[in-house]
Amino acid sequence: MSFTYTTNYAIPKPDVNTEIDAWGDDYHTGMDIIDNRMKLNADAAAAASALAATKAPTVHTHVIADVTGLQAAIDGKAAVSHTHVMANITDLAAALALKAPLAAPALTGIPTAPTAAAATNTTQLATTAFVQQEIAANLPVEATVDTGGNLTITSAHSGKLVRCTAAAIITFAADAAIAVGTVVNVGRYAAGEVTIAGAIMRSIGGKLRISDLYGGVSVKKIAAGEWWVWGDLKT
Repeated sequence: MSFTYTTNYAIPKPDVNTEIDAWGDDYHTGMDIIDNRMKLNADAAAAASALAATKAPTVHTHVIADVTGLQAAIDGKAAVSHTHVMANITDLAAALALKAPLAAPALTGIPTAPTAAAATNTTQLATTAFVQQEIAANLPVEATVDTGGNLTITSAHSGKLVRCTAAAIITFAADAAIAVGTVVNVGRYAAGEVTIAGAIMRSIGGKLRISDLYGGVSVKKIAAGEWWVWGDLKT
């Protein structure tokens, strides 16, 4: 008797036109093979299911206690937000000891600071550069008035230098428009004699003439109609 078999499990297929008993034998054999295969498959599926039940999902979580030694490791660490005493930080105390205090520091060497803008008037630190620029910016610039003869001083001459280029009498009148405290400088810039005159003139020994070429005097109003003269004077 010849047989043919199924492709996957090699189950014998009964031949057509064979005796009934032979066909039945083939059928029984085939059914036994199918039964055995189904049992093997069922057992394998059950074993796989039992094994899967003992495994965790690929993505899963744990409590700390599930990880050996994790709690002890955590207990040995500081909290993310925590504090230290100064002694815990190497060399910190020594580094701070080298710094000047904010209140009344006793600085050494040549300390520097930004130079403030011109005309700054605040509690900002003033450097020597700032002081120098302020002095230069605020030095009075004395205007000069030339005269080749006699001249009567008015309020327009306040704070100025009267430069005499010839012999002259410079008169300081009792002008109420000239403020008390006003100072006028007078210089002799030529060979001619220069005499200081006025209502009440105060000077050492009553001297009111500029002593010589390139000499000069300062005259200050000290009261109404009263002037004080000092400088290069002669009688």
